[in-house]
Amino acid sequence: MYPLLVENMTDEEGYIQNLNIEVNSKEVCYFMCGEKFGRILFEIFCGYRKPKTDEIFVCNKDWLDLDENSRSLLNRRLFGIAAEEFPLIEFMTIEENISMPSLLDGDKSNIEELVKAFDIGHLLQKYPSDLNHREEMRCICARAFSGGRKVVVIFDLFKRMQEQSKAELAILTYHAAKSLEISALYISEDLDENYGAYDLIYKYRPEKKEFSIIDYRA
Repeated sequence: MYPLLVENMTDEEGYIQNLNIEVNSKEVCYFMCGEKFGRILFEIFCGYRKPKTDEIFVCNKDWLDLDENSRSLLNRRLFGIAAEEFPLIEFMTIEENISMPSLLDGDKSNIEELVKAFDIGHLLQKYPSDLNHREEMRCICARAFSGGRKVVVIFDLFKRMQEQSKAELAILTYHAAKSLEISALYISEDLDENYGAYDLIYKYRPEKKEFSIIDYRA
């Protein structure tokens, strides 16, 4: 079963045409996009924008055949989103931020494995305002992976990060997807800033079949 299967996807503006992709659990797929391509992909995969034509299956459910309420519920339960435009909640501790998706779904599973995957155990009792940028991006990623999500969509998190921090987050995300058995989609429009991190993890990956890079530039 593919957590995410896309067939012949085309967007309303015609930037994306006939995109086909299958992403299994424990797989990471990177989209290196030109301007507007990345934003459109991000919004489609997150359910904020409907494509013009295609078929999208999420855990064997026909995503486009669902009514709006059912699709929103499916997205909330199965999709995690990591992007700077969705920051951590300031008045909650990091532990509360990361636990929130699970609690909303009545899932009482602990976050120990998640905390270990992103190396944030020392941050749990802190608040977002206490974190530096590198720590904040790790915690945003950890929240997206929590709550039994099947697909995580990550959008341009490497912006403003130092080279070493970019590489660390890329590798942590890769291993988190594998250990938590989640499909991860990383979408970026910031090619000049981010290509180094892609290049590093592309060479680093031990199992070629579980990592792919899609160059979807204009």
